[in-house]
Amino acid sequence: MIKLAEKTFYITTAIDYTNAAPHIGHAYQKIASDVQARWKRSQGYDVFFLTGTDEHGLKIQRAAKEKGVSPQDFVDKLSKQFQNAWDKLNIRYDKFIRTTDKDHKKAVKEAIKKIKEKGDIYKSQYKGLYCVGCERFLTEKDLIDGRCPDHKTKPEYIKEESYFFKLSKYQKPLLKFYKENPEFISPKLIRKHVINRVKE
Repeated sequence: MIKLAEKTFYITTAIDYTNAAPHIGHAYQKIASDVQARWKRSQGYDVFFLTGTDEHGLKIQRAAKEKGVSPQDFVDKLSKQFQNAWDKLNIRYDKFIRTTDKDHKKAVKEAIKKIKEKGDIYKSQYKGLYCVGCERFLTEKDLIDGRCPDHKTKPEYIKEESYFFKLSKYQKPLLKFYKENPEFISPKLIRKHVINRVKE
C-alpha cells in the first residue's frame, strides 16, 4: 500500500493552448505557480507541480492549415517552445504534460471508460453560438451587435454530439462536503460560483 506524505500539495497551471508562441501572460501564471510550489516545498510539503500544453481544437487545426503543416507537426514545434521558455525561466515543474502524449491519451481513455461504466456521462446534442477565438459557446446576451465582445467576430452556429457529465447525481454529497470543508475551494468568490453551479 502506498503511504502518502503527511503534507502533500498538488498544483497545476492551465495547460497552454498551442496555437501561437508563448507570451508574457503564459509566463506570469507559470512564475506565480512556481513561487507557490517552492514556498510549499520549503515548508516541508511533498509537492507535485504540473504544467504543459493543450494540443487539440479547432483553433490549432486552422492555424496548422494556414501554415501548410499537419496539426501534429504544428503542435510539436510550439510545445517545445513552451517547454524551453519555462526551462529558461527556471520553472521547477515536476511534469510537463502534452495532451498528445501516449500516456495522457491512455489515461483519458481509461477514465472515460470507468466514468461511462458508472453511468456518470451520457451522449446528447449540444448546439449554440461558438467563438473559435474564445473556444467557448456564447449566448445572445454575451454578444455586442451580434459579435463576440473580445474578438469582434460573429460566432459560428455549431451543433454537435457531445458527452455530458451527470453532475446532478453528486449534487447532495458535493454540497454537504463544501459546507463541511469551507476552505476546500478558494478564493471565496470562486467558491460561491462553484456552489451555485452545483445547485443549478
